[in-house]
Amino acid sequence: MCSMGLLIFRVRDTVALTLSAFLTMSIAQSEVRVSSNSADEQTARLRVGDSVQIDGASSALTFKTVQRDSRCPKGVRCIRAGEAVVVLELRGASRETSTLTLDVPPGGGASQSLHGYRIEIVSLDPQVEADVEIAPHDYNATVAITVL
Repeated sequence: MCSMGLLIFRVRDTVALTLSAFLTMSIAQSEVRVSSNSADEQTARLRVGDSVQIDGASSALTFKTVQRDSRCPKGVRCIRAGEAVVVLELRGASRETSTLTLDVPPGGGASQSLHGYRIEIVSLDPQVEADVEIAPHDYNATVAITVL
């Protein structure tokens, strides 16, 4: 009977520790690093699901997902460099949303202009590795937003 009580105690502790770790990861994931390069440009490092408020406006940019990632793995010779298909969402001042789909090459550098902003994916991490699958929530994008 004592061992049954010990088992329940261990399971309860394990659930509590798992929940605590999950909450810590969720809070850490919501941190967005933003820097202003000039009055008209800002850079943000976003994880999938993160949003950044665009300075001086009531607009926001959200990193929605990576639909496909066919970039050539590091350390592998490929015939084609490939690209990652990244989906962003721009919410304007009047709450309308627009979806941006960018084909990002291995070194970054894909951009689009929309609603008075130029949005560029400067980099996308992690880099692809042979035989290693990247979980959708593990992607990070460095995004530069320029007011046109």
